[in-house]
Amino acid sequence: MAEYMTKTNKNLQASQKLVKHWYDQKAALVEYQPGQLVWALEHVAPSTLQDKRTGPYRIVERKGEVTYLVDLGTPKNPHRVIHVNRLKPYQDRADMAMLLVTDGEQEEESELLPDLSVIQPTGWHSGG
Repeated sequence: MAEYMTKTNKNLQASQKLVKHWYDQKAALVEYQPGQLVWALEHVAPSTLQDKRTGPYRIVERKGEVTYLVDLGTPKNPHRVIHVNRLKPYQDRADMAMLLVTDGEQEEESELLPDLSVIQPTGWHSGG
């Protein structure tokens, strides 16, 4: 029985090393600064139609290599430690909105949108 346990532990350690190797190749180091605004990703959204992000919240401090203390802004639970994988940088929607500008002039809306009108073949009559 001890022989099987030893072999199982060796296989488990080898598997963990392999998974870590592949994860480390794809992983990117993400760092946030104190005062920076972030979205927090919930484990389970209350509804399939609701956004899984909550916030924005402010970073208070870095607690560990991959964890941050986040100010939730609630009196009952003012702070929470969150893993970096569950944080996304906050971008204000106004900053994300862009005007399409060409040659220093704004294009007319009708020039930007494709013509989606339905073309009816000749001799075709709608029901009625």
